[in-house]
Amino acid sequence: AAIGYSIALVEELARAASLIVRWGPKETTTISLGTTPVTIGGGDDHVCLRGLPPKAYTVWMEGSRIFCKDQKAGKQVEMKDKSTFTVARVEFQIAFKSQPSSAPARLIANR
Repeated sequence: AAIGYSIALVEELARAASLIVRWGPKETTTISLGTTPVTIGGGDDHVCLRGLPPKAYTVWMEGSRIFCKDQKAGKQVEMKDKSTFTVARVEFQIAFKSQPSSAPARLIANR
């Protein structure tokens, strides 16, 4: 049961936040955030922006916290709901879809 609860909690947290990419006034892309970092850069990245080095920025979740790291500057910051940052004229925004509940997820086992 503990393993099932852990999996349900991780899935809930992964659905709880996203990275909104605003390419322009009428074009956006939404990427779900989780423990696997979302990379922003000019290589084989989740968000490819020409002129940047590969994996120039990474955004990921640790528990219910979201972090962004600028690889070149070596700076890592914690991001909050509605936090924004701009890279190469593209705006990025953190969005919490819903706050994870503190109550345990209800698991139903088929017996």
